[in-house]
Amino acid sequence: MKAQRQKIEHDPSNGIWGDCHRTAIAALFDLDAEDLPHFGDGGPGPDEFNRRVDAWLALRGLCQVSVPYSCSLADLFSTMVAINKGVFYLLGGRSTIGANHTVLCMEDRIVCDPSGNGIVGPLDDGYLWATFFSPKFGKETIS
Repeated sequence: MKAQRQKIEHDPSNGIWGDCHRTAIAALFDLDAEDLPHFGDGGPGPDEFNRRVDAWLALRGLCQVSVPYSCSLADLFSTMVAINKGVFYLLGGRSTIGANHTVLCMEDRIVCDPSGNGIVGPLDDGYLWATFFSPKFGKETIS
């Protein structure tokens, strides 16, 4: 795991979308953030954003598995300690500056916060999102 700071700070009023998500993924895969595309460049909607992430992961034989949680941050962390020991995951939530934000976590702690702004609540859709990565299996691989 290669903790690092994001290169692009979130400033949507000036048309600039932060690169916390790519930085958190890069940290997990021991890459530099610049080695990944800026998935949020141009402020795409969630469908395009996820399509970009999925395309990058597919080249590596991976897919993302995202789970919405309608609970407190403390309850989400308790759940991760109980059922996902030693597993890294991305956590999407609202940061201290009120922006949607992504950090890299393990169990009940943030191990890489690309902006340093933390997570204090759910995203603007009302959920905390935990995202895991899995090998991508095609229909032809399932018997």
